[in-house]
Formats: sequence, C-alpha cells, structure tokens
Amino acid sequence: MHKASLALGASFALLGPQQTMLKASRPVVSVCAVRTGAGKSPVICRLLAFFREHGYHVVVVRNPMPYGDLARQRCQRFASLADVDAADCTIEEREEYEPLLRAGAV
Repeated sequence: MHKASLALGASFALLGPQQTMLKASRPVVSVCAVRTGAGKSPVICRLLAFFREHGYHVVVVRNPMPYGDLARQRCQRFASLADVDAADCTIEEREEYEPLLRAGAV
C-alpha cells in the first residue's frame, strides 16, 4: 500500500470492526475464508439446512462484491432469482447468490 500511495498518490486505510460490522439483535454465525473458492457457500447451505431443521428462521448477510456500481449496490435484498435479474447482477455475483436462493435463503 505504501508503494502504491507513493507512485499513484492513493490513500489507504485499514478499517476495523466499528466501521465494518453490522449491529445484530439476533445470534450470528460468521463464515469467513481468506480466499475465493475455499467452500464458504457450501458451508452456508449446510448451515441453512441444519438451522431450519431445528426450527430457526435464517437469513444470509454478506459483504458486497466489488463489481458494478458499488453506490447503487450498497444494500441489496434478494429473495428470488427475479430479484437477481432485476439487479443486473454479474456472472460472478450470480454464482454466489443463486445457490443460496435455491436453498431457500433470503
């Protein structure tokens, strides 16, 4: 980051939990990984099934993907594939959202 700021004049900052976490009034299970393709989506689908079997109402909250108009996409809600179509999601976004929607997640 330092070399990029010297070469390009860009500024960088590391954001902490106060700037990046949502306040929750319900219990939260976080699924994280350090790289793409680590298996987060299959784990989330299994967790959805597990919690539903035990009578819980479950939703998925995820970070926005870095594609498209980020200001327009700062908050999105998908309950159906039609919602994904209406939002003009990219192929990469569809790959993430569609399995969760097919599993019944909002």
